[in-house]
Amino acid sequence: MDAIREQFNKPLVMGAAGVLVGLILGIIYAWLINPVEWTDAAVVHLRPDLQEEYLRMAIESYAQSPDAPLAIKRFGDLGENGDELLQAVAAEPKNLNIETIRAYGSTVQAQLPSGAGEAPADTGSEAEETAAGRSVLGWLLPVMCVITLGVVGGAVYLFYGKELIARWRERSTAAAPAGAARVAGQKYEWTDFTALGEEPPLFQFLSSYQIGDDRFEHQFDIESPSGEFLGSCGIGILETLGVGEPKKVTAFEVWLFEAKSAQTDTKVLMSAHSYLNEGIRKKLEGKGELVLAEQGSELVMQTNSLRMIGRVVDMSYAPNALAADGVFDHLILEKSVWQKVTPD
Repeated sequence: MDAIREQFNKPLVMGAAGVLVGLILGIIYAWLINPVEWTDAAVVHLRPDLQEEYLRMAIESYAQSPDAPLAIKRFGDLGENGDELLQAVAAEPKNLNIETIRAYGSTVQAQLPSGAGEAPADTGSEAEETAAGRSVLGWLLPVMCVITLGVVGGAVYLFYGKELIARWRERSTAAAPAGAARVAGQKYEWTDFTALGEEPPLFQFLSSYQIGDDRFEHQFDIESPSGEFLGSCGIGILETLGVGEPKKVTAFEVWLFEAKSAQTDTKVLMSAHSYLNEGIRKKLEGKGELVLAEQGSELVMQTNSLRMIGRVVDMSYAPNALAADGVFDHLILEKSVWQKVTPD
């Protein structure tokens, strides 16, 4: 619930929610509460079956009261479909007398003035207005939706566009060196501890850092052969030199965590410059044992039930005006973990 409330405190979320609620309420009002109702439609705009029924009633009325002007007027209300409908009624009289149909047809066709069979002027005008209204509504609604989305999109871009673009660029920039580091790490082979006369490790992990990967942090879970969670190990950025981007990393934090006893062993892997710098050493010595990073150097880490050897597989420094050997360009660290055999 608190997370939801936190989201609604954001202007972007509130604005989007307001637009969505407004559209939903508008649709409910327009379709359920106060829908558009069409009344007094002209005969010419009825369905063909209803026009035919209208013609049958007109013929029946004429049979009972032979009013020629009224018959002609009613026939004219059918518009250009009058003749076709009259033929359909004559083909299937149903409850009408065929002679009555012929008499009605003779009356309306003999005395029908020029222009009959078309919709009356006032009816046509009304129909045109109705059709025009529908047409306007048909294109106005999509246009209004597009305008609304445009306004909302413009507002989002105006207030958040630069921030979103900056975040996207930051992620893209960070992804490139991270990918390059993974590719570089794939060129190296794992240490074969069996060939060295040792037991094979339970797990082996490889972490590759490349300058520009400002969010570099790798963590790996350690499990027993039966799937029991034993702990974790990892590496991350600990200390940098100066300011600006990309980060100028001069020290990494390497750790081994045991879940059973909540014990953690930590080492600080340092560049030559930071390892020899008294101020940096004092700043970081409380983080764990300080270790100079050199190609092939090892970090031995232990807890009550876990043992890990970290080996620097490859590394290099990036050019730096203040410290030639102070900023890592890349670092590849292999971590091999064993589960200790503890006496019962």
